[in-house]
Amino acid sequence: MQVLHVCVESGQSKSRALPFEDFARGGPHEFKKQGDFKTRMLQRSVAGSPVLRGLSMMHWFLQLWANVLAFLGLARTRESKDVTRTPEPVQQSLPMKPQQPKSAPTSAVVTVKDVYAGDAFEIKASTQRNAREHMYREKEPGSSKLIGPTDNQLRLIFSTRAALPVLAGAGSGKSTSLVNRFLLATNYLNVQLRHITVFTFTRKSRRDFIEKLIEESQFWPTPITLKEAEASVRTFHSKALQLFRAKRGRDVAVFEFLKDEIPAAKNSAEATIPTSDVAPPSDDLLSEEEFRANDVDSLMPGNLSRIQLRLLHDAYTTRFSQSNSFRLVVRELLKASFLSPPIAKDDKDALEAIRFERQILRRDEQWSAYVEADWRRRGLWPLPGVRELNSPDERRPLIAENGQYAAHGYIASVDTYVVLGVHSEISNKVNGFGGTTLVKNFQASKNKQALLLAQCEQKIRYVTDEKDLTALKKQLHWAALPETNVAPKFKIRIPGERKLLPVFYALFTFGQFAENLAVDPCTLDQLHLLAKGSVEEQFGRACAEYYSSFYEALGARRVWTFNQIFKALADEQDVLGEMDAADLSPIQHLLIDEFQDISPAIVKFVTAAQTRLWKKSGDAIQPTLIAVGDDWQSIYGWRGSSPKFFMDFHKYFRGSPRQALQLNQNFRSSANIIRAAEAALVDLRERLEGKLNGEAESRYKNLPIPVCQVTEFKSDDVVRVVRMLLQGKKKGERVFVLSRAKLDATAKAVRDVFRAVSERDLLVTTLHQSKGLEADYVILLGEIRYVGRNVLRNSVYLKAELVGSAHGRERAYDLAQQDEALRLAYVGITRAKQFCIWFAEPKSEGVFERLPRRSNYSTQVTVADVISLAKQVGSMEKV
Repeated sequence: MQVLHVCVESGQSKSRALPFEDFARGGPHEFKKQGDFKTRMLQRSVAGSPVLRGLSMMHWFLQLWANVLAFLGLARTRESKDVTRTPEPVQQSLPMKPQQPKSAPTSAVVTVKDVYAGDAFEIKASTQRNAREHMYREKEPGSSKLIGPTDNQLRLIFSTRAALPVLAGAGSGKSTSLVNRFLLATNYLNVQLRHITVFTFTRKSRRDFIEKLIEESQFWPTPITLKEAEASVRTFHSKALQLFRAKRGRDVAVFEFLKDEIPAAKNSAEATIPTSDVAPPSDDLLSEEEFRANDVDSLMPGNLSRIQLRLLHDAYTTRFSQSNSFRLVVRELLKASFLSPPIAKDDKDALEAIRFERQILRRDEQWSAYVEADWRRRGLWPLPGVRELNSPDERRPLIAENGQYAAHGYIASVDTYVVLGVHSEISNKVNGFGGTTLVKNFQASKNKQALLLAQCEQKIRYVTDEKDLTALKKQLHWAALPETNVAPKFKIRIPGERKLLPVFYALFTFGQFAENLAVDPCTLDQLHLLAKGSVEEQFGRACAEYYSSFYEALGARRVWTFNQIFKALADEQDVLGEMDAADLSPIQHLLIDEFQDISPAIVKFVTAAQTRLWKKSGDAIQPTLIAVGDDWQSIYGWRGSSPKFFMDFHKYFRGSPRQALQLNQNFRSSANIIRAAEAALVDLRERLEGKLNGEAESRYKNLPIPVCQVTEFKSDDVVRVVRMLLQGKKKGERVFVLSRAKLDATAKAVRDVFRAVSERDLLVTTLHQSKGLEADYVILLGEIRYVGRNVLRNSVYLKAELVGSAHGRERAYDLAQQDEALRLAYVGITRAKQFCIWFAEPKSEGVFERLPRRSNYSTQVTVADVISLAKQVGSMEKV
């Protein structure tokens, strides 16, 4: 059944037929707030309408009354509940309405939390028809078959919502859909280029989007120039800097840009220049600096300049000289830095080592003597400041649950035993036990190390290479000096952290992680979960004091970090409070790609700035947001991102749909690759409800090749497979070799052999850096898993309120990282179009170890098998 829909535009009536079900449901077809209300009511109740005949008068009257309430804003609560009952509300038929921005509701009815409620655009049927002509083209010249957006991609492109979350799986064509939405808005929806921004997270994704936008715009009425595209497609850092400069002027320096010299400290008068007296920056300078900000694509600091490191170090030494409490806690950290961080007894490595406990005990003394002899032969042992343990009575002082183990030295000043591990050059050499047993990949040493760090009652420093030995020498030097106001220089690795860092840099980077989570680093002395006097608790106290000094030093020089800029742009009491609607107009319409990688700090910036724009315009300007993401591809939690904001989008962008529009068709990979990648996620704790599995729609969808798992191999085997793929592939096809770590030995071997090969043919990189890329043939290297426990980060997650329902309070970060390891494997596998080969040694709780070994989509094979497969490249039939 259909209902006549009559609307008033500039005093003229227009009508069109709508499905009765849509009318009864309200939703996108409810009354608009433009025009005269009484006229609308009169026209909706036209007597004798053929469509209304036969309807129950009472039913019609109740529906009319419901729409009146909706118009007045009195039925908003019920409307919100209706959304939760509708399975996929954003996927219902799109309204076809005039394309001017919708008048905002009055502030007397709608509160701040409803900024993103309802519709923001009206799109005519004629507009949709015209736009389709630009998006659909012949697959081949002269062909009658057209290619263009799918139905769900059209729902994204023609969305009328103020805010819309879009769940876009791997290979789903999300970037092209966002490009078309941008072009629709600027060509047909009266959106000016200066009022719309596309946000990407990396330099590479930004460059790709710009190229695609320029190329696609040639088919639309108004093509986009390179300069216009570069101004419209930005990173968050670049756009934030533009907004910030509008109020703080050009004399404020950005910490991330400091390369040559440290800005001089200003006196108090200079440091508080009113913004109205600051000369506005020239367009050229602004453009250059914003362009540089587009290169800041990480939420964590990268390779810092000498000047930046000096500022960080000066903040540390200044605080140490001025604060007695800071001196005390740093000296405790110096003592703690001697220790190898302990691991939990239920840690996966510890549990694995227990399996070999008898062998370790039986051969420990003989094996330890062999390792010590190797260190002596290299001139690295003994070490001044460390007493050797030579007598039989003191050679086995380390007590674990089931026996006593050997140590090599003792540091009396910090009551710590030194254990020498397998030096890097011992790998795969005969271990001296009768000349028959090999030390394979340090496994013997790692098992003993895990066992002792989990069970030993004494304090231990486990030394495995010269770098660690050098760090120990410096620690011994500073520990031997009398207490002064001179800050000690030493490296430290907090339990749970992966890297050994200079203490001042460790404090800085951890504070950056906290700020990305929107936690003030100056409050890290107030964390829960930390035992009094523990290393983590002392480090949190030190970090809080350090940042007080660091930001004081930056403030004296009028230097800001990007984290400070984001915070100020989200605070009504800071820079944001100085902004009017004109200042914020560049972010009226936002398209955000890879939304699952967003951080709490940036979410606060986006919501606060768009809310401010809405309020300062007197509700006349309706902000809009389309957020495209995939919770299965969220892999940056270690630096402060979280998929929580995408999974719970409606909670943070109030008024937006509870359920996301889904793009689940995969136009990249074979069906077997998609199934294997999804099998890697079977143990995922936090997942979006109602998410659909990927559907293969690529030309390779029916290729029968499973993901191949190889457990026994050498680096030369991988090199050989890569060579055969390069020789057999067709022009334009690519090969990826992906590892979790940059320093993966096999990846290095491949890189060294094929150094002269173009990246257009072969790319050797990390799994994280491959995000958003694709290749015909993908080789994965190494197991993917997260083990260990990070009490400090768990505490910050709790403070940031990022505790998921499936993660619990005390281990929120750890369990989120375990989920992230699964998602990282998914990302790696789904880079492949035709087939994926995974070389790894299975480890407990690893993703590789969990994949099916004998299935149609994932199977364990030999090196000979993959070599045979590689020989077929170029001759396989694509379906």
